[in-house]
Amino acid sequence: MEAVIIAAMFEEISPLRERLSPRPLMQRGVFRLEKASWETLDIMLVQCGIGKANAAAATSIALEKFSPQIILNMGSVGSLSPELEVGDISLIEEFTYHDADATVFGYALGQIPRMPATYATDITPFLNLPHEGYAVKPGVLVTGDMFSTDDRRIEAIRRNFPRATVLDMEGTAIAQTASHYGLGLISVKSVSDKAGKDADDSFRANLEKASRNCTDYVLKILETLL
Repeated sequence: MEAVIIAAMFEEISPLRERLSPRPLMQRGVFRLEKASWETLDIMLVQCGIGKANAAAATSIALEKFSPQIILNMGSVGSLSPELEVGDISLIEEFTYHDADATVFGYALGQIPRMPATYATDITPFLNLPHEGYAVKPGVLVTGDMFSTDDRRIEAIRRNFPRATVLDMEGTAIAQTASHYGLGLISVKSVSDKAGKDADDSFRANLEKASRNCTDYVLKILETLL
């Protein structure tokens, strides 16, 4: 079985690289593609860079080159939920954009015209895998090209998307791109910060912890695919 695993930043994918010892495949701009294996799985690791455009472009390249059966996104997120603490894992069951607005044409807030309002994934097979040291909870992800410490902007996102539990800058773009190839996205996110005031300091302080917890749970998911 072939799998593609995508993360935005080197820091986010570095703990997984330590476990898989990948070999270089291609470097194009900020995109880094590497090949690895895990038991019987053939894996392409992709570092896509930050933001929606980078995420979509790198995902397209990876899917064209590798034609996987599984696509998985890992990385850090800001928490919008009081139930999610730093280091916890959010398994994303629904994706949308918080910075897309074509409501004047009758689309839902967050919906790209002529595309679905949201993208959904069945996370049931992966939700209750054995783990320790962090909580694992289902999540609703909103994506946008913004990392904000402005509480007013974060509260606006909460008002506009009351079901949202976490936010990032890439996930929905990866899910949208994967949908063009008939693939659902397994997205494993770990909380690095509480969105809003001081989120930048928390992100820097907790990115390594979030990335290691994320890698731990990604490997548990890969074991279920063997």
